[in-house]
Amino acid sequence: TRRDYAYSPFQVKLQFRNALGSQQQAFQMASLFENANLAMGRRQ
Repeated sequence: TRRDYAYSPFQVKLQFRNALGSQQQAFQMASLFENANLAMGRRQ
C-alpha cells in the first residue's frame, strides 16, 4: 500500500462490496473513488 493513496486496498474492496446493495450506493462510491483518483493525479 502506498501512503499517497487516499484508501487502502481493503477499504476499496469493502466499500465496493457495500455499494453493491443499490444503484444509488454504487453511484456514490464510484463518484467518491473518481474524486480520490483525480486528486491523486493532481499530486503527482
